[in-house]
Parts: sequence; C-alpha cells; structure tokens
Amino acid sequence: MHEKVTATKSQSTYLYRSKSAKWDVFDEVLTQHLHGLDVLNTDFDNITPDGLDNVIEKVVKAITNACHISMRKRKAGKTYNPWWNDELQTLKNKCIKLHHKMNSLAKANKPVDIIANEHAAAKKVYAQAPRLATNKKKKMFGP
Repeated sequence: MHEKVTATKSQSTYLYRSKSAKWDVFDEVLTQHLHGLDVLNTDFDNITPDGLDNVIEKVVKAITNACHISMRKRKAGKTYNPWWNDELQTLKNKCIKLHHKMNSLAKANKPVDIIANEHAAAKKVYAQAPRLATNKKKKMFGP
C-alpha cells in the first residue's frame, strides 16, 4: 500500500504570482524539463505504481522549476499562530465530532438533548481556551 502524498508548502504553486507570469517562458521551460526527464515517452499502459510515483515526482519538479523561472513569488505571510497547541486542537476536534454526531442523530430522528448539552459545554470550553493560551504565551515572553 502506498503512503498518502500531500503537497508541502514548497511544492505548492500558490507560492507564485500567476497573474504576472511569463507564460511563454513557463511553456518553454516546462517543455524542456519534461523532454530532459524523458517523461513524455513513458508507457502508461504498462507502468508500475512505483514507476507512476516516479513520473509524478518528475512532473511536479518540472512544474515547480518552470514556475520558479517564469513567475515572481508571493510574499510570505504569517503561517501559524504561536499560541496554538495540541490541547487547543484536541478541544476543536472534540467540538467538531460532537457537532457531527448531533447532526447525524437529528437526521435519524433520534433525541439529541444529551449530545447537544455536551456540545454546548465543549464549545464553551473551546471558546475560552484560545484566550487562556494567548495570555499564557504573553506572560512567558512579557508585554
């Protein structure tokens, strides 16, 4: 079984400003890279899963290189909240799960009173938790 492939920030084409791209340069560079990597001659009818993974990796690298050459990068923004932690993520996930459970019970015409109360309590705790985490972080580093 193959492991799930997820795009990392460095692989994402969102890093580039595509509105001001030099598309003729992009096309030329991408074509050169694909010919150089011999991707276009791949026999997809008889390819193995590992071979397909290899081809996909080459194509992603070719696209990334073409973007890098033909487009300007976007400015990096703040990508995380320094006060966010595993405890907050757990509280958030609990609220979401209870919300989904409550909705599924309601769709099945089953009583939702107990889950609704539990969801309300979890939501209240979750609503206060980020403020407490932010205050803890501020106290650690000073004003």
